[in-house]
Amino acid sequence: MSKKSCLAATILQGEVLLITAWGSIRLASSWGSVAWLKTLPLDVPWWYLPLSGAAWALAGLTVWLMFFTDHPWTPYAFLTVVLTFAAFWWLDRYLLPQAHYFTENWPLALVITAVAVVVTGLLTLPPVWNSNFGADDERTPQSQNRATS
Repeated sequence: MSKKSCLAATILQGEVLLITAWGSIRLASSWGSVAWLKTLPLDVPWWYLPLSGAAWALAGLTVWLMFFTDHPWTPYAFLTVVLTFAAFWWLDRYLLPQAHYFTENWPLALVITAVAVVVTGLLTLPPVWNSNFGADDERTPQSQNRATS
């Protein structure tokens, strides 16, 4: 694997593992304090936090495991999870009561979101994905034909 491929793999896996970790932390912390969540005046049901955490942990882990397979739709799954998570994260900020720090750092959060989405979009484009993670020459039918003739 070239250095370029290693960097692309590190970036994509890092994004998905951050989503997985975020979902796992959200699930564990909210599930551990269900009684406290039920007393809060949230605009969403108490089960929203653990359920959304579990969904993101599962989605992130699934896509991360897909990276180690040769499924042709793996890059689209990566992009879908990152785009959906970005949309969810911003909608979540408006569904839940906003903390003071969020209103102060939203420009930075917007830049980070945009960079993550653009980088993921570029790395999952078919030509870029195939040049980084495509099939090895030994496995392509053309190279097998050359070896037998």
